[in-house]
Amino acid sequence: MLFVSAAHAETIHDLATWTAVSAQVDLHEGQDHGPRLLADVHARRTGAAFTAIVRPAVGWDVNKSLSLAVGGAWVGQRGASTEDDLVSEGRVWEQALVTGKVEDVALGLRLRLEQRFLTDGAGHRVRVWGRAAAPVSDVISLIATDEVFVGTLGPSAPVAFDQNRLFLGLALPVSDVGRLEVGYTHVLLVRGDVTSHVHVIASSLFL
Repeated sequence: MLFVSAAHAETIHDLATWTAVSAQVDLHEGQDHGPRLLADVHARRTGAAFTAIVRPAVGWDVNKSLSLAVGGAWVGQRGASTEDDLVSEGRVWEQALVTGKVEDVALGLRLRLEQRFLTDGAGHRVRVWGRAAAPVSDVISLIATDEVFVGTLGPSAPVAFDQNRLFLGLALPVSDVGRLEVGYTHVLLVRGDVTSHVHVIASSLFL
């Protein structure tokens, strides 16, 4: 059986570009706790396929190290397997984010739960994300993040590893309004007998 599975397994390599803009508005006037508004917009292209994501949220800073948020998302995909039809997915999600520092290295750990409303029913997913940022000069930092996805792709699908995203790049200040992170993301996707390696040129603007 192992030889049969190996014979039918398929490995795919793709190139992609991902761009994103994320914004936050602090509503608690410099205090350690209180509400904030969050939103991010993504545009991703892999060959003929294009994906757009719009993800608004409302958050609450518990203290300087812990913040909670709930939000929704719209995901639209066109091209490749969708045959040029726009395929939409709605999501609801909840997350907890813990941040801190070890000497000069800024650290972050995020747990996000997603409820995904797909064409064949609802799916559920757990996402665990970690981040480390180390300064290499007065204005530039080296960034490393990794995110693991585990969940179901539909109402009758088993819970399984879905994907992993590893990012390595640099963070640069953008005037006084935020920072720009640019670098390389390796996306490992496991869907049935198909394993995909997506090599991404990624850029994100944080405001």
